Amino acid sequence: MGEIYKYKCECGYEEKLNLGGGLMSCNLMQIARFFPKEVEALKEARQSGELENYMMENRLGVCPKCNRLTVVLEFRFKTKSKINKYITNCETCNGKVEVIGDEDVSCPKCNKLMMREYAGNWD
Repeated sequence: MGEIYKYKCECGYEEKLNLGGGLMSCNLMQIARFFPKEVEALKEARQSGELENYMMENRLGVCPKCNRLTVVLEFRFKTKSKINKYITNCETCNGKVEVIGDEDVSCPKCNKLMMREYAGNWD
């Protein structure tokens, strides 16, 4: 089950974001909607016996182009030899997003530390 957090800054900027994973986080048909080529690689690894685990989750990121906090999907699967990790682009501008930790987040507008408030769960 994922968690909902509200990030607030004293400058007035705020975002409410769904982070983590829900029931569909391990559903390959759902994952393939966003990562079709990568799911094919996962299937090949599974068929060869190399696949150990996989997961898709919402991760917190900063889009430098939009200058805002955003959520990106991160799909990762582990084989016996490596960890494969893929993320989606910004849903607003399609730019590359920098994935960041969800604690001690700096405001993308003024660079001050934002307050993080738990707002519930999602699935």
